[in-house]
Amino acid sequence: MATKNQKNKKSMKRWSAGEDDRLIENVRNHPTNLKHAFQLTAQEVQRTPGAVASRWYLYVSKNGSTPFLTMSGKHIAANRKNGKGVPTKLSLYKRVLAILGLQY
Repeated sequence: MATKNQKNKKSMKRWSAGEDDRLIENVRNHPTNLKHAFQLTAQEVQRTPGAVASRWYLYVSKNGSTPFLTMSGKHIAANRKNGKGVPTKLSLYKRVLAILGLQY
């Protein structure tokens, strides 16, 4: 007979590579609105938006295989280690051009 804790405990299904790919694709399509990307992915892979957001922030975004930036109109370059942001006066586009050594 199962105990009370075993009855209430939900089984967590593992994330598949296909689900991660859907998440990456939706973030690529909506880089300025991660909440929307998480909601779309949640509907597609039958998970909660919170589970999708956790997957993004804890695993996928830290994996070196996602070569793109997420940005917004109020972009702050944040240090992941301490969480403190450094405001910038240049737009992301101008900063990328400066990094590439191109004139703007």
